[in-house]
Amino acid sequence: MSEQEPSPESLPSVEIAYPIALEAYETAVKRFDAVDSKLNTLVTFAVTVSLAVPVLAQAKNLSFRSVWFTIAALAFVAGIGVATYARIVGNLMLLSPRALYDQYLDLQPWQFKRHMIDWAGENWEHNKALINRNGTLAAIAAILFSLEVVAVAAWVMSVVGSP
Repeated sequence: MSEQEPSPESLPSVEIAYPIALEAYETAVKRFDAVDSKLNTLVTFAVTVSLAVPVLAQAKNLSFRSVWFTIAALAFVAGIGVATYARIVGNLMLLSPRALYDQYLDLQPWQFKRHMIDWAGENWEHNKALINRNGTLAAIAAILFSLEVVAVAAWVMSVVGSP
């Protein structure tokens, strides 16, 4: 038994769903940009703080031979690594004008919209997973940068508190 090709009568809400499907791309771009901005802010903050710490420590003659300084440095490197991975691995799936031209211009408008809704749904799932992954990696990077700050504080306290 063969499956019958969908028709406007069998899928009457294509006209309603089409604009919603297109808006999903804009929503994905906004969410992705927000997470990317968060990652950028985290990295900028971490680098700024991390570059200032050794300069201030050198001015106060603090020894860099400390387990706390090593932990802080490792947390910084790990945080930068996680944030960098999040920013460079994975791309949003968006509508390709080339694919539209090559594969869809010969379709009737209703069929075109039906296919675009299908692609938007598939791309939405990919984009949602990418954005959620990057959000999780941003949280991990923030934890690592917080660990760095705690380790720097412990380092300073251990050096200042010792005779």
